[in-house]
This record gives sequence, C-alpha cells and structure tokens, in this order.
Amino acid sequence: MEDIYNLNKFEITQVIEKQNFPTYRSEQIWRYLYKNEVESFDEMKNISTKLIDLLKQNYFIGSVNEVRSIVSKDKSTYKSLFSLRDGLNVESVLMNYPSDDHRKPRKTICISSQVGCALGCTFCATGQQGFTRNLTSGEIISQVLYYKKLDKKGFFDEILDKPESSYKGIKNIVFMGMGEPLANYQNTIKAIKVLNDDNGPNFGARNITVSTVGLVPQIL
Repeated sequence: MEDIYNLNKFEITQVIEKQNFPTYRSEQIWRYLYKNEVESFDEMKNISTKLIDLLKQNYFIGSVNEVRSIVSKDKSTYKSLFSLRDGLNVESVLMNYPSDDHRKPRKTICISSQVGCALGCTFCATGQQGFTRNLTSGEIISQVLYYKKLDKKGFFDEILDKPESSYKGIKNIVFMGMGEPLANYQNTIKAIKVLNDDNGPNFGARNITVSTVGLVPQIL
C-alpha cells in the first residue's frame, strides 16, 4: 500500500481513469484530502462505495505518527518527533510568532525532507547522525497536514501563548528541519507543488521557504 499523499492530482486522475471511474472523481478526492483534510476514506461521503473500496485496498492517508512532543518554556513553539511507517523518525516544529514592527502574527511550520543528512555540517546535530534515506513527497506533506489538522481543532491555541490578534491558521512553511531539501530535489518539489495548489492546501509560493547549504545545480 502507498500513502495517497504521494500522488499529485494528475496521478490520482490516472488511477481513476485506469479503473474506469469518471474523471471528475479525482477532483473530489483531491478536495477531500486537502480542503476537508479527511483522515479516513470513509469520510468521502459522495464517493461511490466501489471507489472507496479501491482506495482502501491500495492507499492510506498520511505517513507520520507523533510519538513524542515538547512545548518550549516560553510556550511559543511545539516540537514533534514523528515515527514513519518503516520505524524511522523525523522531527518537525510549529512556531507561533506575535506581531512586531514589520510583520503580522503568524504560525510557521519547520519540516524535514530527509531522515538524517549526508552533508555533515559540524554545527548541525542531524548532520552528525549521517544519511539514512530521502522522505517521500507524501511524508513531507504529511508533516504539514498533521499540524494543519491540529490547528483547525484549536489545539495550539490551548497549549501555546498567543496574543488575541494571533494569526488564524498556519501561514508559512520552512524546509529547515532534518535533511538537505535540494538533495531530495524531486520529492521536495513535488510536495511544494501540492502544498501550493490553489485547490489544495493553497500555501502561497512566497510563504514557502527552502533552506539549503547551496547545491548549485539544483538551485539553477
């Protein structure tokens, strides 16, 4: 089975067409995944039982499971240790920023792109553990949607300090967690295109930041 978050909209359409379902079903599935943010295929209420069964037999929704979390002393950040389906772990962080002289209040997610890292930067704990593997696009997207779903439920408003004017919803994504995102170029770009999709999570391009040590061919 595969995480359905690994599939972009075109790939979902291909699956639908191959099984002789109407093409418009792919758009419905897409909206359920990224607008409704369903956690189960059974929540897709206007999709036929036959198609739901097909999805259940071949896919699951989401690749991360939070096994540990910690809130900073100043209650401005929430850090998660996620377990992947193969038992490996990655970390992500949600940061809650108040307004300042230049910017409005905002929530930002810092996500990982690899398990470990091969670049070995001496100042970085991840670099010292070595490289294990790239994350799939679905595993990258799963980190974002995990936090979006919690935020929608008001979880972070309850445990983090926030001013009354705090930004509603998560605004920014930064690829500054574990790994070098441009060393996982294809999956990073695929995930960004999904996260930027107008009919999907709809994060603005200017609200997604990719931090790199400087892999020039991938930058160009």
